[in-house]
Amino acid sequence: MAGPIDFSMGVRVTKNRIDDMQRDLSTGFGLESLLDKAAADVQGRMMDNIVKVDFVDTGATLTSVRVERKRRHRLIGPTTHYAVYGEFGTRHMRARPFAAPALKSNRRAITRAFEKYFERFEN
Repeated sequence: MAGPIDFSMGVRVTKNRIDDMQRDLSTGFGLESLLDKAAADVQGRMMDNIVKVDFVDTGATLTSVRVERKRRHRLIGPTTHYAVYGEFGTRHMRARPFAAPALKSNRRAITRAFEKYFERFEN
């Protein structure tokens, strides 16, 4: 079974701005709201994709898509035990991916939002 979909980015911060960055990150307000917005965007796209790929029977998977808030990250996805079968398929059922395309379609916007956030700390 595949693991979570993940992507990373690097940030260059000058020494004289590190205190500002540390202060901002310790409060978490700017970063937390950015994470919440990005997660909500992915969640909405994921729900749209579930309908688009026709992985709706009772609607349980569609209505189970949640965002779980963690300290510095968000977990986004459905909670039904069989959602993985729709995403990856089985030997009896073709894959109807909805989660990976949701993240991929939002990746550029999310990356740009984080770049703008961290640009405040560059000189």
